[in-house]
Amino acid sequence: LKPTSGSAAISNNNNIGSILSNKIDALPRTAQFISLACCVFFFFGIHNVIQESMINTEGFTFGVMLGWMEVLGVTLCSALERSSIPFIGNGESRRPRMAPWQAYPSLTFCLLMSSSLASWSLNYINFPTKVVFRSCKLLPTMILAYAMGNAKRFTAVEVGSAMAVCAGLITFAAGDWSLSQPHFHPFGLTLVTLSVFAD
Repeated sequence: LKPTSGSAAISNNNNIGSILSNKIDALPRTAQFISLACCVFFFFGIHNVIQESMINTEGFTFGVMLGWMEVLGVTLCSALERSSIPFIGNGESRRPRMAPWQAYPSLTFCLLMSSSLASWSLNYINFPTKVVFRSCKLLPTMILAYAMGNAKRFTAVEVGSAMAVCAGLITFAAGDWSLSQPHFHPFGLTLVTLSVFAD
């Protein structure tokens, strides 16, 4: 879609998203993939370090609030990205909304439950235990997709790959067990399991 005015075109082409997108598009596809994958690992790493530091603070028992704050942060940042604010927003004229409004409440509820329950569980289990359970969310996702009548059927190779990914992530998390032994609390395990299915 073309912008309706010259000023809109300037605003849309000079926002931070367009600038970064144009620079990444100029790279080879392999370099694009590696760069974006490194960014995902970097920012998720920062997220987890901060979250674990907050949970380990003596007297901190408000894990569920972390989930609410995460969803609030996602909502506000998404609103900014969708706005026409110079250098930040992309504007409705450049990036139209694709999904119907009816899809957003259920999606937001699932995101809220996933984040809140996972954070709340840290009041009862330690971080390595949470990482192990959250690392396995690929398998419940595939099971639910099959149970809900998804037209796509997973092949044996795809199922095997998913199991290998989960096993690798669990093995990676196990490296921290020498410093912090897994702590299994029934209520905490219930919360983190529900968060996996909400995810």
